[in-house]
Amino acid sequence: MRETIGEKSLGDIFISLFLFLTIGGITFVIYRTEGIPEDSLDQFKFYVMVGAIVITFFLTIHELMKPHVMIECDRRNLYLNYRHHSDEIPLQEIVQAQAKRARARAITYSYGKITIHTTKDTHRIGNVAKCEDVALRIMRLVNTAKEDREEE
Repeated sequence: MRETIGEKSLGDIFISLFLFLTIGGITFVIYRTEGIPEDSLDQFKFYVMVGAIVITFFLTIHELMKPHVMIECDRRNLYLNYRHHSDEIPLQEIVQAQAKRARARAITYSYGKITIHTTKDTHRIGNVAKCEDVALRIMRLVNTAKEDREEE
């Protein structure tokens, strides 16, 4: 049975949704009060805002499509769940797990990226909620697996 170690953060979804609603609201107000502007520069600005609405809409949908459970573990392996595939990492191969919190304009968020170094490769998975706690939990699982292996 797999145990959930890390879940998807909702931070990026809220940011994308906020941008979508803000830009969409401003564009809607401009369109309702003035219509599509006749001046070429104002018309260009209007179409750029409509393009930004479309882009933020697709960014929000992209974030919503990611799996909710990002990192899982059973007694032998760690599983990193991406959008279209899942990576399986044996616990004995993990050397180190690092957390890097997301930052923007001097604000440090509680979610971020987990980097897992193994004897063969490096694996990264982003947008993990409480990434520092998840990295500590992964290292506890690795240490427990090593102790169990030494006892056998």
